Amino acid sequence: LRCFAKFVYDNNIVNKDEFEVYTLDGIKKIKIDLNDNKDIKSITVNMGRGSFQSNNIPVDTDKEVFINRFQNKLENEEFRKEYETIQPEIDIIKALVDARNSLNLTQKELRGRKQRRRQ
Repeated sequence: LRCFAKFVYDNNIVNKDEFEVYTLDGIKKIKIDLNDNKDIKSITVNMGRGSFQSNNIPVDTDKEVFINRFQNKLENEEFRKEYETIQPEIDIIKALVDARNSLNLTQKELRGRKQRRRQ
């Protein structure tokens, strides 16, 4: 989708730095960051929440979870112990990301709010 956004911007099909693209998965918001010369610095697309649940992915499988590499790693005793050691930190990070997602903010937008509050 970012490649598509770059193409339509570079070819003057769209001349805004923020626009929406209608997809089979719904409307996706595009934000193009430009440098001083009006060249593209970066493109951000809010794709929504990721999921590895089979019923959320168009895939033909009888597995409940399509990709489960993490669960396989937890079977390794050394990995599992290390993971359990840092679990409280992971829980805090997950809570912060979930809060940000519930507000429909990108990390960059959240950082911008934080910087404005410091001023």
